[in-house]
This record gives sequence, C-alpha cells and structure tokens, in this order.
Amino acid sequence: MERTARGLVEGTPVFTSDGKEVGHVTEIVGEAFRVGVSWHPDFWLAIESVDAASAERAVLRFDHDHLKGNRVANPHWLNTEGLNEATTLIGTEDELSLAEREDRGLSLERHHIR
Repeated sequence: MERTARGLVEGTPVFTSDGKEVGHVTEIVGEAFRVGVSWHPDFWLAIESVDAASAERAVLRFDHDHLKGNRVANPHWLNTEGLNEATTLIGTEDELSLAEREDRGLSLERHHIR
C-alpha cells in the first residue's frame, strides 16, 4: 500500500543535502518515516527533516555528517501517534543498548522458567 505525507511516498530514494543517497522511504507513521538501508539497520527521521520531496527523490535539510544526529525514535514505541517536543533523538549506540537490554531480559526470563 502506498502512503504519502508532505510529498513523501513509500519507495522514494532519500538523499542528504550534500547529494549522498542514504536509502529509501519504507514506511510512514504519523510525523516520521523509516529509511530502509541496504546492509545497515533501518532508521527513522522526522518528516519535518525533509527539505523537498517528489516521487523521484526526497532531499533532507542536513548533510550526511549530520544524519545520525537527526534520527528519531521509532514511532511504534511511542504512546501517541506522531512526534512531539518530548521525542528524543537516538543513535546507533542507543538502539544497540536497547536491543542488548531486551536480549538480557529474555535470557533472564528463560533462566527463571527453568
């Protein structure tokens, strides 16, 4: 199903302001969109981070060096749809830390079941 928001369309290639392609739009939820990246984990950006968008290309307001600093939390983790001022920016280390904590929690649960 094709979804749109502010000119973004699922499948659109995403570029930074300095012209580097970073992936393509794979999902749009509220005020955020997921960027699918080959050989790397997908990540989320706020729709407001898009400077210009068409079906052929979405251009971000920042260059490649500032890409990680502009990532936002997965909106599926939020209690309300969309992003707001309370939404925190997260990076790869935070995502990894969360995954590690979830893995440890599952390991502890398995240990207590035995």
